[in-house]
Amino acid sequence: MKSSLKLIASYQVTIIFLALAILLFYFAAIEQDSLGLPGVKDKYFQAAFVYWEIPDTEIFLPYMFGGYVLGIGFCLNLVAGLIVAAQWKLQFFPGAFVRLGFFLMILSWLVSSAVSKEGVLTVAESRETDTFENPDGVELVLFDRSQSLETDRVYVISQDRLEKRYGARIADLPFTLSVSRFLPNARLAARKDLAPRNALLANKGLGTETYVTPLPKSTQPNEANRPATLVTLFNHDTDEVLGTWLLVMGWLPQTFSYQNSSYALQLRNERSHLPFSVKTLIANGNDQDSALLSISEFTAEDGKQFTVDKINPLKWQSYSFHYKEAIDGSQILVVLNPTRSLYFVALILILVGFAGRLAEYAWQVVEDKKKTA
Repeated sequence: MKSSLKLIASYQVTIIFLALAILLFYFAAIEQDSLGLPGVKDKYFQAAFVYWEIPDTEIFLPYMFGGYVLGIGFCLNLVAGLIVAAQWKLQFFPGAFVRLGFFLMILSWLVSSAVSKEGVLTVAESRETDTFENPDGVELVLFDRSQSLETDRVYVISQDRLEKRYGARIADLPFTLSVSRFLPNARLAARKDLAPRNALLANKGLGTETYVTPLPKSTQPNEANRPATLVTLFNHDTDEVLGTWLLVMGWLPQTFSYQNSSYALQLRNERSHLPFSVKTLIANGNDQDSALLSISEFTAEDGKQFTVDKINPLKWQSYSFHYKEAIDGSQILVVLNPTRSLYFVALILILVGFAGRLAEYAWQVVEDKKKTA
């Protein structure tokens, strides 16, 4: 056990991970112009492995460790180094603080990249909501409109499940939803002529008049993607096929009936919910670059009012609200980062550790001068 810890904590392992990290940053920098910053983050840093797609196939081969593997490797190296070098001496603590600080910094990045969320709130006066949308993510929504005349029961399938072609068998519904194909970007065309071989064809809804073909996913900030998916519904008791629907981002919900009940399917932006409600009191302040918000904690108390502008974002709980301008008006950018405070703790530990090392070096210099005097 001790020998394994010494191996993991060795400087040779640290150098190997540093070399792999340099290679990762090098290849990411090369592809930044073509993929854009969001594409580089998804391909290199927010991934366990970096994959190469075999042309004209859907086969991906890993050829390099991604940010997640390197981050976990660095964390194990730092923790093992702390355990191996642990001793109750004053000289141990400065180095331990530096190791612990880097460990917390990498750990907070790993956690935040896995659980953090980002989206936008559309600024409109007297509009109260607890929902924000991620413009870069999508989700498939199935509406059950037979439960109530006023509200729908909503079932959501995430983009991750769509990409992996995972369907959904919902016990409350008489059918199963199967995902045949998901395209992160697609070209829409009318079904007048013969469709190409790679086209997504449907026999229900709007897909009877149109089809889509795959397009490379764009990661440039000024280019929008148009995701699409093809889904099939069938009775999970009798295997009766209800039909195949083509769902494209931007389309209205497509309704259908089955067993005297009404349903609808739609592909929309991914939605997340705040643990509080936000109401826009004033959409544009005196300088036209700010908004007055009211935040309520779902209690009987009146909401607390805050002003958000381009320079001064609002931080509330684990969320940050940033004012931004958009082509169709103004928006509030919402960022969830539950590990934000860990970065400051990690930075303080690193600074304290380096200060301790500097003080130790200065003390040693003074002692050496006393001995030679």
